[in-house]
Amino acid sequence: MLAAASVIILAGAAAAAIGLSASGSPVVASATLHPLQAPASASADITVTSSSGGRLMVVRTYGLPAPGGQHFYEVWLLDPVTLKMMPMGTLPPSGQASYGLSASLMAGYSAVDISLQANNGNPAHSAVSVLRGSLAAGPPSA
Repeated sequence: MLAAASVIILAGAAAAAIGLSASGSPVVASATLHPLQAPASASADITVTSSSGGRLMVVRTYGLPAPGGQHFYEVWLLDPVTLKMMPMGTLPPSGQASYGLSASLMAGYSAVDISLQANNGNPAHSAVSVLRGSLAAGPPSA
C-alpha cells in the first residue's frame, strides 16, 4: 500500500514538473490570487490549460467567506494596464469552478480578479475586488 501511494505521489510530481494538469492537458498559465478586500488568509489558485484549441481556466479558492444573502462572487479576466475586464462567471458556493474560453480572447488579459457583487441585476464589476493576481506562463512554481 505504501508503494502504491509513493507511485501516485511521484506521478503527480512528475506531471507538475513537465507542466501537465490533473486531466493531462498542458498548463499554459497559472496564478495565485491574493486578498485585496478579503481576510488575510483568503487566496485562490488559477490553472489554465490548453483544451481543444481553447483554454480551460480552473479556479480554486481557499478561506473566502460566504458572500452573504444578497451577494455573490464573480470571476473576471483583467488587463491591469487598461483596466479592461471580462466576466468569466459566477463562483459557486464551493469556491471552485471551471471556465472555458478561446485562446485569442484570453490573450488580451494578464490577471484574474474575483469580485463581491450585489445581486441587483447590474452586470458591471462592483469595484469590490476581494482577490487578484497576475497570470504567469506555465505551471505553478513549486
